[in-house]
Amino acid sequence: MGLGELIADMAERYPKKLALIHGTKQLKYKELDQRTNRLANAFLHELKLKKGDHVGILLYNCIPYVEIYVASYKFGGAAFGINYRYRENEVTYIVNQSKAKVFIIGEEFLHLVNNCKDKFEFVEKIIVISEDLNKYQSEYPDLISDALDYEELIARHPDTKPELPEPLQDGDKAFLIYTGGTTGLPKGAIWVHGAIENLYRGGGLSGFLELFKNIFERLHDLKGKLKRKNYKQLLPIPISWFRFLPMPKSFGNRIIKKISAKDPTKTETKQGWISRSVQSRIKTMMHAPMFHFKGWLISNLPLFSGSTVVIASSKTFNPKEVLETLEKEGCNVFCTIGDKTVRDIIDVLKTDETLDPEKISKNLLIILSGAAPFSAASKQLWWDFFPNTMICDTVGQTEAVILPTIYVPGDELKSNQFDYLRDKIKIVDPATGEEVNPGEEGEGWFKMDALPTMKEYFGDKSKTAKTIKDGWLHSGDLYQVAEDGVHILLIGRIKETIVTGGEKIHPPEVEEVLNTHPSVYESVILGVPDPQWGYSVLGLIKLKNPEDASSELKEELIDYCKERMASYKKPRFIEFVKKFPSSPAGKIKRAELREKYKGYVETHV
Repeated sequence: MGLGELIADMAERYPKKLALIHGTKQLKYKELDQRTNRLANAFLHELKLKKGDHVGILLYNCIPYVEIYVASYKFGGAAFGINYRYRENEVTYIVNQSKAKVFIIGEEFLHLVNNCKDKFEFVEKIIVISEDLNKYQSEYPDLISDALDYEELIARHPDTKPELPEPLQDGDKAFLIYTGGTTGLPKGAIWVHGAIENLYRGGGLSGFLELFKNIFERLHDLKGKLKRKNYKQLLPIPISWFRFLPMPKSFGNRIIKKISAKDPTKTETKQGWISRSVQSRIKTMMHAPMFHFKGWLISNLPLFSGSTVVIASSKTFNPKEVLETLEKEGCNVFCTIGDKTVRDIIDVLKTDETLDPEKISKNLLIILSGAAPFSAASKQLWWDFFPNTMICDTVGQTEAVILPTIYVPGDELKSNQFDYLRDKIKIVDPATGEEVNPGEEGEGWFKMDALPTMKEYFGDKSKTAKTIKDGWLHSGDLYQVAEDGVHILLIGRIKETIVTGGEKIHPPEVEEVLNTHPSVYESVILGVPDPQWGYSVLGLIKLKNPEDASSELKEELIDYCKERMASYKKPRFIEFVKKFPSSPAGKIKRAELREKYKGYVETHV
């Protein structure tokens, strides 16, 4: 069953159920299916696109963003998003590198696209999403005269299922995600239909179904820790007596087996019915930009199982608006991006008296974090305000995804610790390709036939060959095998490792120590060029109380690190900052900080 057919199947099952919510705008499953059929037919018949053609998107998060992805699945093409903070040269590069034939933009980007459209090498048609496209005619006459209006285009075509010359195969492209990366130009990671179905269904390690199976496996640990109303929400199964009684372990085990059925879409199986009933009752809140893999993941994957996706209204990450939406929409699952976003949310809760954590958490059951480190300290901050929520800490990247670690209230919290399943993952010395021993560090390699991974980088055989070797995807991430040999710890990107005087220092390790100091709210560790040591460690600190900043506190923080780790790991320098620059996804922009402070040693020694 292709991805487009999964949406059609959900529309048949739940025609009146809300699929997408974005502020005051809503779209039911039947409407989503019909509108994406119209758009897919427009791609095929009016725009003459063929299987494998690419569609570019330059929008803020919105319902049409999801429609474009789904319509692309249906006609056999591949859509991709572009970072809305990119400038003309960056947009031009990606549009040309992708060989996009159609480019769909929001009216907010007319000025930018007007300035670079003549440099587009393959784009045959620009489509604009606008309330009134004609009002821009005088300002951008050439662009508007040749562009198509999104809603008018959809209205011209039938809502019947698109007829394709040949059926889609598992190996056909589904979408592209352009990586921001730590170095170099963005790369277009190709994901195919088969990999996404694997990501949705799971296979013992990864997937939307597998995620909820693992959540249910932890229910036995919740007895006596959550109120009865939380039980009812955690078990959204229409069995009335079960909603009001404690869960017998034997019954719970049967539920788990049914949830983990191989094909939960089959109507003739009891297993399929239970799986669908669990997932279709979930309402998921997301704020990550849809041009990022995390944004695609959370805006699309739940739709394949009949869940409702709530898209944050703000164009960029707004912690208060996120919290207000969680309460207003009664979301069960909140998807976010690691330490930075969680700490921003907690910061707002501490200072804004109009926000009530109890009301927000009335329906909230799970926080799912990914795409950035989520430390034990940040998890505890979350539990300080939302003590009855499960925490799902995921690890992955644009090129691959693996299963999260799940914490229930009362668990001992860990930073970036995950199961080490050696038949699917291995941690190796990149120089030798040999697996490292417990306590040692190495690069994470993911087995491509056992995990959902990208197929390749579009138009870049050289980078693909460096990343994929002998069926293993080389992540570029540094992991440590725990002493017990059954867990792995994500350390960080190999390229961000600081080498000072021949010793290696991993920023997340130092940041975690600094973040436990009572005066520190948030920290970033950078390696700054040093003529004597190669690089020196600079600690950038955001204080809980900015008025506490002093030279004495700088020395105290350095000593604090020295007492808790090897002396060479401590920061040589400390600087206090008011805030950190962040990306649309809420990630700290480390590259920008490295550029800003690259001459720090020369001016401070």
